[in-house]
Amino acid sequence: MLTRMKLAEIFEKLPREAFMQINKSLVIAISKIDKIDKIERHQIALAGRILPLSATFRDGLLARPG
Repeated sequence: MLTRMKLAEIFEKLPREAFMQINKSLVIAISKIDKIDKIERHQIALAGRILPLSATFRDGLLARPG
């Protein structure tokens, strides 16, 4: 998808209960997370994929139920 909107603007339009921002350029769909394999200081392993995890969004991820 090509857009001139900033990610923050797009994220504001998404339902908070369905999506989560994990760094300044990546938003994930919570429903697509089967399990979190591992959380390290600046990375998260989801379904075998390593994604960058910002310290800014790490606490929000850890606080999520489930």
